[in-house]
Amino acid sequence: MALQITFNEINPNPYRVEEGLQISVTQGNLNAAIIRTSLADNVDGDNLIYDSISSKVFKRPNKLIVVKGAIKTKMYWEEADNIQASDIDRMKALNANDKIKLGTWTESTTSDAVANKEYLTTYQFGSDYNELSDMSGQWNLATSGILEATQDDTRLFCVVSDGAEYNIKIIDIPFRETKTLAKQQTTNYVFFSQNCSIGETNIKENAVKKLNSSSIDVTNQSNMTARVIIVSR
Repeated sequence: MALQITFNEINPNPYRVEEGLQISVTQGNLNAAIIRTSLADNVDGDNLIYDSISSKVFKRPNKLIVVKGAIKTKMYWEEADNIQASDIDRMKALNANDKIKLGTWTESTTSDAVANKEYLTTYQFGSDYNELSDMSGQWNLATSGILEATQDDTRLFCVVSDGAEYNIKIIDIPFRETKTLAKQQTTNYVFFSQNCSIGETNIKENAVKKLNSSSIDVTNQSNMTARVIIVSR
């Protein structure tokens, strides 16, 4: 069974910001889902990177990031998949410093996951990336998986690249606050999940701008937290 997606793109023509790089935002109401029944359904599924300690843990190749709403995820397996407590604990250790864990987030205990043959998480969007940080949830179990919206108007940021490896950094800016973003690598693109401003320049919700300065001061002009994402290489 192929990858199933019931989220819809907000922008029908995703931002093709440069050759080989596409940035988009998808939106789903309650129960919208992304269902992956095979590891091959992953982006570049034939070339996944597995953990050096547990062969049942792999680095998630997609760059899906919640920018509004709430989700739950489920990784599930059969007895034959041979997922052990040590595999679950290893994944938890690799994801231990995830910023979303500072907010409204839950996960299955290892014992419950083993008993039920499923590992569950929930996450409610909030001001969790208090400083520029790596994307959360980079390591997953090598199993089938479901991501489901648990709130209307849940939105996911997505990056698709062809060949070149892009780095992702995230920061949250609370209502009416200003934060400084420093240029990361040579080529930088900045995504704004809400209306923001840079000096006297207004930036619209879901806009993508190329960052040419060494740093910028971004002010959140919306009535909720703005999640600002830097895509660089």
